[in-house]
Amino acid sequence: PGLFRSGETLLGLLGTPNGDRNDDWRASDGAILSPPVDDMERMFSTAYNYCTQNWCVQDSSESLFVYGTDESFENINKCDEPFSSELEDAVAEIVADSSVNPDLSNICQGNLVCLVDGLCGDIEDAQAALENEQSIIETQVEVKTSLFSPEEVEAEAQEPETIPESPEPSLAPSSTPSKSFEPTLTPSGHSSLSPSVSLTPSESSDNIPVTVPSPTDAPVAQPSTEKQSITIPGSISTSVDICVLSQNVREQFSNAVVQAISGVLRSSPNNNSIVKIASVCGVGSGRRSLSSRNLQNQSWQIEYEVTQTFTCEVASCSSPADAARLSTIANQVSTSVNDSLTSGQFAVMLRANIPPSSGINQTILDCLVVWGTISEARTEVRGPRTGVFYPDWQYQSGTCLEDGNEPLYMKKNDVWLFSSLEGCCSRFYSGWNFNKCMNVRGSGLWFVDHMNEKCVTDCKDENGGTCGGLANPLSDRLYSDPKSCCESELAYRFKDLCEAESLQSNCYAGTGKFYSGGVGGGEYCVRDCDPASGDSTCGGLVEESYVMLHDSAEACCRAEYQWIDVELCTVRSNQTRLEKYWPDKTNSKCYKDSENPTVDLSVQIFDTASECCKVGIFWLSENECLSASGVTPEVTAGSSKFYVDWERMKCVKDCEGAAPCGGFAHWWEYLYESASACCVKLPQYDSVEECVFA
Repeated sequence: PGLFRSGETLLGLLGTPNGDRNDDWRASDGAILSPPVDDMERMFSTAYNYCTQNWCVQDSSESLFVYGTDESFENINKCDEPFSSELEDAVAEIVADSSVNPDLSNICQGNLVCLVDGLCGDIEDAQAALENEQSIIETQVEVKTSLFSPEEVEAEAQEPETIPESPEPSLAPSSTPSKSFEPTLTPSGHSSLSPSVSLTPSESSDNIPVTVPSPTDAPVAQPSTEKQSITIPGSISTSVDICVLSQNVREQFSNAVVQAISGVLRSSPNNNSIVKIASVCGVGSGRRSLSSRNLQNQSWQIEYEVTQTFTCEVASCSSPADAARLSTIANQVSTSVNDSLTSGQFAVMLRANIPPSSGINQTILDCLVVWGTISEARTEVRGPRTGVFYPDWQYQSGTCLEDGNEPLYMKKNDVWLFSSLEGCCSRFYSGWNFNKCMNVRGSGLWFVDHMNEKCVTDCKDENGGTCGGLANPLSDRLYSDPKSCCESELAYRFKDLCEAESLQSNCYAGTGKFYSGGVGGGEYCVRDCDPASGDSTCGGLVEESYVMLHDSAEACCRAEYQWIDVELCTVRSNQTRLEKYWPDKTNSKCYKDSENPTVDLSVQIFDTASECCKVGIFWLSENECLSASGVTPEVTAGSSKFYVDWERMKCVKDCEGAAPCGGFAHWWEYLYESASACCVKLPQYDSVEECVFA
């Protein structure tokens, strides 16, 4: 401060300590230069050129530095280095258009030092710049007030003021105290605005009557009749999508919520709570919905308010006892509701109060899951708070505070200060961070827990079975329900299972649809269900989103197992019997699948044993194959046509018995209508009689 430099005539890069900022920019010979008025010029190119042209050591003979082994004036001197405007341009761009970097712009509010630190570092560096600036200001004030009298500090802070001589005595009190320690010889022409302080008793009576405070000016010691109402807002959602139900059902559901909350709070001491529904599916009940104030619109199925009223100790409702009473009520309500959500008691009471006439499936109700949050309490009579909200950059709580401890730089610029929590949160914690700002106990919304591959609720101190702790306002995106969270953040997981695990539901039994058993090492399609249920068609709950589900086993087989006979794949998938035949080529016989199921699912399936023998075991005659397969051949006379018996090298008749019958023809044998037509294939014979088997 200038108070330390009295009488000194220093001159240099940082100016002169004479209290006059207009002569701080000087050439090295002492000539006064015109300092820039614009803040940008004082920080960037103009300031850089001023320093390098006037105070940079250009001649090695003027340098006082000692250089190391591999150093010299020439390789260290950067006086001729041109100014880089990259940072200056970036700052100017944000100043001109805050949308270029809204987060940094919101924090810095045009403060250039803050913008520079934020661009060169990150948001935390920008906040630190503001805090350092405030710390410097506060340190200066502390140093001055500890070393100098208030009059000296005030005199240095203000410009000298010329006070014209008054032609006659002033009747108004002086704005500055008199420096005289002697009493005046004549009485003042007016009464003093402050009480006189004397160290000795007066020797004469005062002719002016003494005014004492009236009883109404003193604190009231009698009990107050002032009523204080405290309202605790809360919100819940359930695994039942009530917003798609009819209005009548939604009303029944809402009434059940009121009864459940009342039942939960009934065990609290001195409970006289009144529970009211504030909104259902984003639609308010006769007033502005809480969702428009506390949370993202339509984030919650039901929003409610719990109100209690008591008589204050003092009229202002600001005594320690009143404050303790408010805190106790808020904590009792919050603890009771959160504990009931954690234990599942809330869901049990809610189910019990939903009438059968609602039409909601009982199975769905049996698996009902409820989650929710409790917001900050509101009071009708304001207590000791300031009514001024500011963003908490110092402790990074992610909300706005109302404790009167806003930094000095915020007090000096009301752009940081708001009369409501909502206004402050909207300004400095936009987007999904708004929820965290408005709900310091957690928003109750959902965010991803990557480690456990599920979604959890944003809440404090493990409140609620689905709670995952407080979400990170910078990295955790919030969602209104677990399904939305699973779809966006855990897209590789099957959303239905992800949702069930996030809700900690034991009721999820899978979709019942079919998928390729190859996912689990199977050879045909299986159902999306838990094998523990006892259903042999279950292949396990589908966990990954890439698994394709099909409505039926046949549809799955056609899509997933095209190399397998559809009918065989379908009966294996459905665990049913197939009354058809397959060829065992190793043992030259055919089997009925219902009696001896094939292991090789790629085999060809036939409707009859005869067809199986003809096509599948073609190297045997049909009767030979049927006999080997344990099937009685059907009695037949054959076709009575002729075919070539290549072993006999004769034409034989397709029949059983004596010659010319040669046995029943195989399926591959070509049949001729007459013996002469067959004998054409055996030209070595001179006549038909010689050619035909006899």
